[in-house]
Amino acid sequence: LSVTEGSEETIEADTIILAVGQEAALSWNKEEDRIATTQRGLIEVDAKTLATTAPGIFAGGDVAFGPRTIVEAVADGQKVARAIEQYLQKEIRIRTIWKSTEINHRMDDDFDLIPRQKPPVIDIDRRSGISEVELLYSREQALKESRRCYRCDINTIFSSTKCVLCGACVDVCPEGCIRLIDIHQIRQNEELEEILQDCNGTDQELSSAIIKDEERCIRCGLCARRCPTGAIMMERFHEEDVLEGYVTPLDS
Repeated sequence: LSVTEGSEETIEADTIILAVGQEAALSWNKEEDRIATTQRGLIEVDAKTLATTAPGIFAGGDVAFGPRTIVEAVADGQKVARAIEQYLQKEIRIRTIWKSTEINHRMDDDFDLIPRQKPPVIDIDRRSGISEVELLYSREQALKESRRCYRCDINTIFSSTKCVLCGACVDVCPEGCIRLIDIHQIRQNEELEEILQDCNGTDQELSSAIIKDEERCIRCGLCARRCPTGAIMMERFHEEDVLEGYVTPLDS
């Protein structure tokens, strides 16, 4: 890197933030530790348990997968906690399953209009290289910020036996993510063809279908409330640990 002589300039600033790339500092990892790393310089882990190649050592987050979101890091922490509990007990094997529960859910009418709550920060003159700049939300701020959540754990479930294809859900959807279309407009795969064959074997041949764009859905619950036949339900999905049995040793 060369700099043209005389091209330097001084700019006054209150705060300077260094935007630098980050990488895992693994200088502590010795050969005798038996913790393998990948070609990317990350700790090698099992995808399901996040166990490293060294017995009793677990890793997750950026050091195992590279730069990701804080949500994914929190998920890794929960996964590791279950794996460590299983490892320490050595006899109990637990399987995690997904379950759903029907709930009476509706978002607040103004949830999508609530602005992001900015956390309080310390004064500039009190900031140093290691000080934490952003402080905690107040209780009122935290509650207000939580109302902006799109509740990805809740989804709409449609009952094909109750739906009369009236289109009420299409009319009320604020995001336009539900559509009532001609069945022949759908590009079919083997699974869909099998479903259509089963349905067409009943009273009459299907001519219309409802499709939903999951990425645009905001889980407002209006479609479930508008549905005249109760064909749309709001269900909450959650993880549940199920005891499979006892094994000795754990890895057998």
